[in-house]
Amino acid sequence: MKFLMGHEKDFWSFVDSIKKEDNVAIVSHNDLDGLASAFFMEKILYFKKIKPRIIEIIDYGDLENCFDKCKKGGVNKILLSDIYADGRDNIDFLIKAFKDFDMFMIDHHPINPKIKDIKNVIKTETPFCASFIIYNLAKHYFDPSESDWLLEAALVADRSYFAKEILKFLQKKHPSITEENIINSIPGELMQTIGAAIIYYSDDLKKVYALLKEKNIASMEKARKEIDKEFKKWTDKFKKNAEFYGDKKMYFFYGAPKFGITSAICTTLSIENPGNLIVFVSDSQREPGKCKVSARSQSGEVDVNLLLKKSVNGLEGAMAGGHKKAAGGSFLKKDLEKFKKNLVKN
Repeated sequence: MKFLMGHEKDFWSFVDSIKKEDNVAIVSHNDLDGLASAFFMEKILYFKKIKPRIIEIIDYGDLENCFDKCKKGGVNKILLSDIYADGRDNIDFLIKAFKDFDMFMIDHHPINPKIKDIKNVIKTETPFCASFIIYNLAKHYFDPSESDWLLEAALVADRSYFAKEILKFLQKKHPSITEENIINSIPGELMQTIGAAIIYYSDDLKKVYALLKEKNIASMEKARKEIDKEFKKWTDKFKKNAEFYGDKKMYFFYGAPKFGITSAICTTLSIENPGNLIVFVSDSQREPGKCKVSARSQSGEVDVNLLLKKSVNGLEGAMAGGHKKAAGGSFLKKDLEKFKKNLVKN
């Protein structure tokens, strides 16, 4: 694992500097990697006999409000993980937060040049997701291997196994795993179950976090049954009704699923169609009047992160970001046709 910014010692020094009188917040992304990152971060603090005052599992767009909440809650130190905080063009709010709080950020998304002089940042290459970074940082304090089950699920969810180092890590306990069969492997099945719970309880992710801490997989299985029905329904609709743009090798579809399953559907369809770009736009359940977009391209021919950023550029209240092969964003519903036009044009 190569560090593009920062060093392990920076993190260890930060953690070791935390005193009992400090008020610490863990802020992490609302996907499986983010939840696993918070899980391992809390374990590190527990080892140091530090109880975080706040644990927030949030979407990228909620970060500014979260900083306000931390300030009102008397937080003075923040551990930030798997949040693409520097993914916007204007990151003044992030630079200010580094001044307002004693903060450490761990992430695996592309680096914004504007943060190159900020201390207390670890960035890795994309395949080495945040939970994998923190898991390895935790080894400085204790053996985290009893929670390998959660890390393995997060690695599958983030498709980190395309990196040889990650695939070898997974094959230590699951030697029959390959890139082709991993979705149906033990970690792959667990990833689907936890992922379904994240979708089902999207309005109460602290419940999912609590279930993970209890390793209560049975409760998550109940949620998966409901999600699987909706997943099949909307996957079939996508296959039947999506518009295909041959020159772009792109499938585009707009729909309104009951649950937030568009990202998972895009991932599945992109695996089935590795040579094509898969784009699914849906109504935002959390923000009425807005649309969410998920996009995937397994071939790497298209930089999905840059494509979505270009497509929302100039649209009121819009944002986008992610990785080269997988990204997401949001925009006002009234701008749906503008977004679509930009997407096809770019």
